[in-house]
Amino acid sequence: MVPYRDNGHLSTGQRHYNVVHSAARSVIERAFGRLKGKFRRLKNLDVTRTDLAPLAIETACALHNLTLQENDEDVGRAADNPDESADVTDMQPSSSALRDAARLKRDAIMQQL
Repeated sequence: MVPYRDNGHLSTGQRHYNVVHSAARSVIERAFGRLKGKFRRLKNLDVTRTDLAPLAIETACALHNLTLQENDEDVGRAADNPDESADVTDMQPSSSALRDAARLKRDAIMQQL
């Protein structure tokens, strides 16, 4: 999901959605930063086989959760250096039908907040 474009005419609900979206995205980015700091192999994960990429990521997440349960001291190190990844707001759906469906979903989420 992408935030609403702020051109100065957003409704209160749309602004609130953008704030919640930004906060959630920050949490996710920090989590991925910590995960990549702990399992450096994920930084160079070759995803030529897209069927195996989710398995590698799920495994790393499970191992990460185990290290958190064991109070591992090194877990927080990478949180200070977020990964330089592509901005998801730059990704465009391949068709107008996909954009319309995404817009409707975003509006429904905004109405629930």
